[in-house]
Amino acid sequence: MKYLLGGTALLLLVFSSAAMADNVFNCQDVGLTTPEPIGDQDGHVLVVDNFSCRVEGGPMAGGVMTGTVTWDMTKGKGTLISGTGAIRKPGSLVIYKDGEGTLNLTINDKGQVTGGSGSGTATWVFATGDAVPLKGKVMNWTSKGTGPGQFSVEEKTD
Repeated sequence: MKYLLGGTALLLLVFSSAAMADNVFNCQDVGLTTPEPIGDQDGHVLVVDNFSCRVEGGPMAGGVMTGTVTWDMTKGKGTLISGTGAIRKPGSLVIYKDGEGTLNLTINDKGQVTGGSGSGTATWVFATGDAVPLKGKVMNWTSKGTGPGQFSVEEKTD
């Protein structure tokens, strides 16, 4: 695959307060995401992706999220192995840990990713400042590719 749309960080997670409507993060891959062939079957790769996002709403609006996600991918279909990230803004910090997730990439006949979407869950495991009410809560997220190495994520915290 030439590049992974939204890296495979399409599975990225987004921040919201329980009282707010869904929020959107605008994200991009950081650095080069290179699929690592596992070698047991054609098209089976491990992908580790680093990403950064702008927080567009909720109590952490104006903050920046950074994270890492690892995917087990087979021919454009992915299962989340692990992931974590942090959202920072002056006076507040929140950390999440990924739960389950899936990723579906659209790949053209040249092996290039041309689109994709994902969904999953995560838990807010640490919070300070404005984010304190999120600690211990579960979020559900969906993601979609918006361009090479770029993606958006919508999330809702239960």
